Amino acid sequence: MQGGALHSRLGQWNGVGFRGFPVESPNPIYSSECGRYGICGPYGTCSIDMYPPCICMEGFEPRLPNEWDAADWSGGCQRKQPLRCGSGDGFRKLSGLNFPDSRNSWYNLDIRNGGSGCLLWFHELMDLREYDEKQELYIRMAASELAENPSFNEKKVLSMVLAISTAALLLLAVACVWKKTKKGRGNRNALDKKKTIVPIDDVDSLPYFSLHEIVKATDNFSINNKIGEDETRSSILDWPRRFHIINGMARGILYLHQDSCLRIIHRDLKAGNILLDADMNPKISDFGLARKFVGQDAMAKTKKVVGTYGYISPEYAVHGHFSVKSDVFSFGVLVLEIVSGKKNRGFCHDSHSDNLLGHAWRLYEEGKSIEIMCASLRNSCVVSEVLRAILVGLLCVQNHANDRPTMLSVVLMLVSESALPPPKQPAFFTGETVRKPDSVSSQDEYMITLLYAR
Repeated sequence: MQGGALHSRLGQWNGVGFRGFPVESPNPIYSSECGRYGICGPYGTCSIDMYPPCICMEGFEPRLPNEWDAADWSGGCQRKQPLRCGSGDGFRKLSGLNFPDSRNSWYNLDIRNGGSGCLLWFHELMDLREYDEKQELYIRMAASELAENPSFNEKKVLSMVLAISTAALLLLAVACVWKKTKKGRGNRNALDKKKTIVPIDDVDSLPYFSLHEIVKATDNFSINNKIGEDETRSSILDWPRRFHIINGMARGILYLHQDSCLRIIHRDLKAGNILLDADMNPKISDFGLARKFVGQDAMAKTKKVVGTYGYISPEYAVHGHFSVKSDVFSFGVLVLEIVSGKKNRGFCHDSHSDNLLGHAWRLYEEGKSIEIMCASLRNSCVVSEVLRAILVGLLCVQNHANDRPTMLSVVLMLVSESALPPPKQPAFFTGETVRKPDSVSSQDEYMITLLYAR
């Protein structure tokens, strides 16, 4: 929970494990948002292998079609045909899905020692996603829908429902006590690889990874795997590795803009959304804010500006206009951060009040661009590559979107040795300098003047 809103859940405990635990499946292109609670809204199903990840269940359609097409799936889906009691309504069998949110359901799921379980839902089905275990879900559908695609005998399901209704009523009192007890606890539980229950703190505001994944990735939190904490350890990311990451990011963004079957504007490119594998190959992640576009329709406008400050282009931040050039701007910020080892947001300098982009521009104007390079790169850098990367970064963060290159041009500029055009002033450049107070020799030289009106 965060601010009263549910962000994720573990599912129901069946005596062996949690039903509905987020499925982790690696994807070579992007990371899915299906681990976030209810991302597809009521009756919407989330798929970790698709983009867009949300689809309506069979027999359902988007409740708000315009918002759904604009990648806002929170409105969910609604039935194509309403239910009509006593008119032959039945149940459709679905498999390959996790169980929906069961907070408003009656259930008995103890499957230990070969047992079986069942759940009953009486409200909208929330937080559905593909699941890799064999479990069956029966959805009540209108007779007209079943006539087109019959899948289950209604009488059989009704008999099953009546058989467990009495037991469900008896379990209701126990469930209420359990819910009240859980509400008073501040911690949640997760499972490690050995199915051992492990308590975890409430960290819904952060991307979620299982404890087993983190232990494996860090070699049981070995101090030898900590990089970037200081200049000594950041030297592990030498210039060849950083330049490899820059080129990999450029190719990945070009793929999204031009080569993928769904042409995508990411809208939230930042350091935290660039993941590195064991070979330091970058992978773009978190497509929760991404928007798709078709053909030459590569610009749009929104009243709700989303993203991360420090990486948002000026036309998007001020007017809500976003395009492929918005991603180009974010890429330029990332390039300058990688070269300098500093963050754009929060950057400070003794002689001026500019951010990292403004500082890089000042050095370029003075012919001192190399001075922005991280000190840990001095022994591994190729000066010509560093200067080219800085220049490409400045070209990408120019104030006007039309002045910025496309990602295809960026990829070619990074690998070629031809002369590059001079960049124009970057966005958010103020040109202000920090005025230092005049020095005094002693405390006696300070003077205070008071003005009085005549």
